[in-house]
Amino acid sequence: MKYQKDFISALVETRKTTEIYQTKLTQRKDVNVKPSIVNNYTKTHSPIKWFLEAIGVKSQDGDEAPDVPSVFCYSLFYVYYDQYTYITGVLSQDVMLGIVAIFVSIQILSSIQISVFITFCVFLTFFELMGFMWLLNQVLGGYPVEQNAIFVVNLVTSLGFGVEFCNHIGMNFMR
Repeated sequence: MKYQKDFISALVETRKTTEIYQTKLTQRKDVNVKPSIVNNYTKTHSPIKWFLEAIGVKSQDGDEAPDVPSVFCYSLFYVYYDQYTYITGVLSQDVMLGIVAIFVSIQILSSIQISVFITFCVFLTFFELMGFMWLLNQVLGGYPVEQNAIFVVNLVTSLGFGVEFCNHIGMNFMR
């Protein structure tokens, strides 16, 4: 494997294979082994759900783990590349929460017209950054920008910078 997408696809395929292998295993009746947290993690692929189950919070759907032995995949690079399996969802969730928080907080401080204007300007700032990163990856080609945790932090921080500058312009325009 040479590229990042190769490592990510290897991680995903190994997890699929592990789940198939786990369903074919049977638990011996004379050994009383409860499914571990790792088993639940490999089934959900959700760090939040895994953490809640680790501290003893039951899932809302009430599903119990099946009575099969725990099987999980591990390799040294899986620790690093695990973030790439869910980082896109984290980015979209953070941006949506940020946009809603911006809209609500500025609406409380001023009027709904300025709130809509500032929220739209901040979203356009975020959209322009995403477009520039796409431009670096696809059009220019020699400057790859990979989607990882640093990428997500910078994009979410851009929302804060956008609010800082757009808010001053919007509030002075309101006066």
